[in-house]
Amino acid sequence: MGLVVASEPTKLIVHLGFPKTGSSTLQHGLFADLEERGLLSYTTWRKHSADEPLTERPSSRLFQGRSIPSRYLSFGNGSLGILSDESFTAPTALRAINFGPLIRHPSTFPDEIVRQAQVALGKQCEMWALVVVRNQVDLIYSQYVEEYNLKTYKDIDLIFNESGNAKVEGFDVYRFDEYHALCEQAFGSERTVFLFYEELRDDPRTFSQRLASLLGVQPSVVADSLTSTFLNKKTRTAQGYLTKQAGISVPFFPDNVKREIRDFFREGNERLAKRLDAYHTMSRWGYLT
Repeated sequence: MGLVVASEPTKLIVHLGFPKTGSSTLQHGLFADLEERGLLSYTTWRKHSADEPLTERPSSRLFQGRSIPSRYLSFGNGSLGILSDESFTAPTALRAINFGPLIRHPSTFPDEIVRQAQVALGKQCEMWALVVVRNQVDLIYSQYVEEYNLKTYKDIDLIFNESGNAKVEGFDVYRFDEYHALCEQAFGSERTVFLFYEELRDDPRTFSQRLASLLGVQPSVVADSLTSTFLNKKTRTAQGYLTKQAGISVPFFPDNVKREIRDFFREGNERLAKRLDAYHTMSRWGYLT
C-alpha cells in the first residue's frame, strides 16, 4: 500500500479541503515555500506534472475504493509531512459524474486515510486533520463556476434540476458539523483543526497565526507567503464570475436558491458554531443567516 521510507515524518498533517477554499494557494504557494526552506515535505496532485490523470489523484483512488498511491505517503527529509488534496471532500454530485454512481462516500475517507497512513508511516507518526470551510452558498457557487464546462459542453447541470431548484443533496459532505465529528473520530479532537476561508480572504494575518501554530513556524512566514500568493482568482463582473477557460459569465445564484442552500445547512452550521465557539464569526460570514 504505502512505502516505509528512511526519513519518516514524526508529524503528518492531512489537508482534506474543502474545495474552493484557497487550496491551490496553500499547496503551490505556502507549502511549496516552506518545503523550499526545508521546513516540511508535502505531496499533492499534479505537484510535479500537470498531466497527472484524475484517476491517480489520492482522493480519486479513495472514491474508487482503491489505495492512495504510495508516492503520496512518502516524504522527504524533515519531521513534518503534509498530504494535501482538497478533493478528499469533493461532493458526490461531482465525483459520480467522473466515476459513476457506485463511488465511496467521502465521509468514509478520514478513517481510511489514517489507516493507510499508519501502514505507510507507522503508528508512532502523529496525524492531524486540517480543514478549511467556506459559507456553503459561496462554496457551491464557486464550484459551479469551476465546473461550468459540464453544462457548456455536456449539458450536465451540477446544481439545478429541471425546475430550477438546487440539487443540494449531492453536496451533503458540506455538512461541516458532521465532517468535523468524523475528523475528531479519526484524528482525535485535539488534532482536528478547522479554519475559515473568509478569514484567509479578509484577515490573512489572523488566519496565518492559526495556521502557523499547526505548522510550527512563525506567523510572519505564513502571512508573507499567503499575502503574496493567491492562485486561481477568478474575474468578477456585475452579473457573476467568468469561467477560467471560456470566459463565460456564470450568473450569481438567485435569492431563492441561496435560501434553499442556507436552509439545508443551517442547523448543522449552528451545531458547528457551538462546537467551535464561533457563533459570531460564522454569523458574520453568512453561515447562519
